[in-house]
Amino acid sequence: MHLLGMKKLKNIVFFLLILGCKSENIFENSITFESFPKKEKLKPKFLHKMEDIAVDGLLAYNDSTLLIRHKANSSKYHFSTFDINKKLITTNLLEAGSGQNQSMAFLSYGVMDNEVWVFDIVKNELITTRIDTNVTANDLLSRSESNFYYNIQPINDSIYLGSGDYDSDFRFSFVNLRNNEVVKRVARYPKNISRAQKNSYESFLFINPSRDKAVLAGRYTDMVQVLNLENDESVIHKGPEDLTNYYDVMVRGDGKEISVRNDRTRYAFVKGATTNNFIYLLYSGNIHNGSNLYYGKEVFVYDWQGKPIKKLILPDYILDIAISSDDSIIYTYNPKTGSIEFSNLEL
Repeated sequence: MHLLGMKKLKNIVFFLLILGCKSENIFENSITFESFPKKEKLKPKFLHKMEDIAVDGLLAYNDSTLLIRHKANSSKYHFSTFDINKKLITTNLLEAGSGQNQSMAFLSYGVMDNEVWVFDIVKNELITTRIDTNVTANDLLSRSESNFYYNIQPINDSIYLGSGDYDSDFRFSFVNLRNNEVVKRVARYPKNISRAQKNSYESFLFINPSRDKAVLAGRYTDMVQVLNLENDESVIHKGPEDLTNYYDVMVRGDGKEISVRNDRTRYAFVKGATTNNFIYLLYSGNIHNGSNLYYGKEVFVYDWQGKPIKKLILPDYILDIAISSDDSIIYTYNPKTGSIEFSNLEL
């Protein structure tokens, strides 16, 4: 590697340990609850064994199709479509690579209308692929300067919602899709909290199909924050464990503080799905350095006011979930059997 490249890499990966901390509830006017009003034990039924695909995620495209995300570096493509009724893979989508209309790596992805989209963090591009025709396009200007967001969600064809900019005083940013300029920021953090403290509340960002409400789901604490995109009002609910987030504080090579997991850190939410009626979040609760930390046996269900509705309990650990548009069926991927399974819901 070139010497200059080695120096840049060193600046990125070098950290200095400062101290160990635990996050208190730093968000004003949050609501804590102790239990879900309802619980339901699910009995999943076998749908299809995924023999040739290393599955990393599920998405519902419509009530007859599931979008299967492949594990990184396991396939020529990032996604496959699965016909639920015919029980077979119908097509592969979005070729992996660094070329035009290919994607290298992404944290955020989803389905909007009849397209699957990914935000490539290496190429700094929002890449979309039409599910019906497999036509791919790079929709965001490459090489444009932007803040780093842990997750994004497109709201429409001109604005996306970003979260996880820990240099900002706000939890959400509305960003112009064409030039990456911030249009506005909402949901201000309380004053006098550190960058590492903000980082310790790192969350997944989900949006409803109507794209008028969004939710942050905590990675290390059982906190959800629902944002109404029409009036910018938000509400925070914590529970039922009110999970304490233990973390260490480190300094990066660029001098910025971040939080890092330690032996006491537990994973909270690991995956999620939404409909226009409810939020579904797969909950782990497992210790950071233990087994099954990326899997869960419980799905927490909330309405779009953040109110807890129900806890779904599964017999085995699952990797991800997808929900039918009418909230009648939950699809799950069981990593132990390598199978897609389903259960009927009553909500």
